[in-house]
Amino acid sequence: MLVLSARQAQAQTPAQGLPDQLAIIYREANASERDTIEDIAKRLYPADVAGFLKSWEDEGSFGASLETGNTWEWGAYAGAELTRRNNLWEHRFSADFNLREVDGERTEVPLNGAYRARRDFRDSPVFAFGSLAYARNPFQGIGRRFTEVVEAGYQIVDTDAIDREASGGPATRQTRFTDGTAENRLAVFLDTDFSRDITDTLAFCEHVTLVLDEAKTTLTDSTGWDTITRLSVVPGL
Repeated sequence: MLVLSARQAQAQTPAQGLPDQLAIIYREANASERDTIEDIAKRLYPADVAGFLKSWEDEGSFGASLETGNTWEWGAYAGAELTRRNNLWEHRFSADFNLREVDGERTEVPLNGAYRARRDFRDSPVFAFGSLAYARNPFQGIGRRFTEVVEAGYQIVDTDAIDREASGGPATRQTRFTDGTAENRLAVFLDTDFSRDITDTLAFCEHVTLVLDEAKTTLTDSTGWDTITRLSVVPGL
């Protein structure tokens, strides 16, 4: 099975208060043109408005899969991410939805959402962050699940071509199942990110998350190739 995912290349969100025409021009401009538009905004509007233009980034991803043989199986995926950064803080909002059917019967409809706040420390590879995540997957018996995490991390490699960081910390999970029962658990959350620029237009990235509690272990591994147009091909097993 092959999943094709097209992603929008980090498009900054126009600042509130800008004239509609300038906002439209900014949204439809390419990366090099946005720099010129930001320079114009700095001259025409207050510095804080112009700075707001550079603070937000958004990314959307879409995918689909089709598998035939003994069964007819198809799936669709959609996700979005909104990030705001300044010198030391990063705020990230994300959501994704996955739909899967086998021989006309729906087998998977997971819904996930998360908020993450990260705090870097000036001239230090150490960082800290906290996150709140929501998950729903009735086909796995999960009516809703909240996960809260507080972590400390370390930037292992930080060069122009390679970035690798790792983090870990305690987590709590509150789960309500579709049969009406509920459980609360303590867990350990481990996380690692790796990215390498192969060329000016091609990069390899991998994100691995491990959650350990007294009942089970959850491992998530996301690997892909990013191009300048954010078109990635991800094989799925």
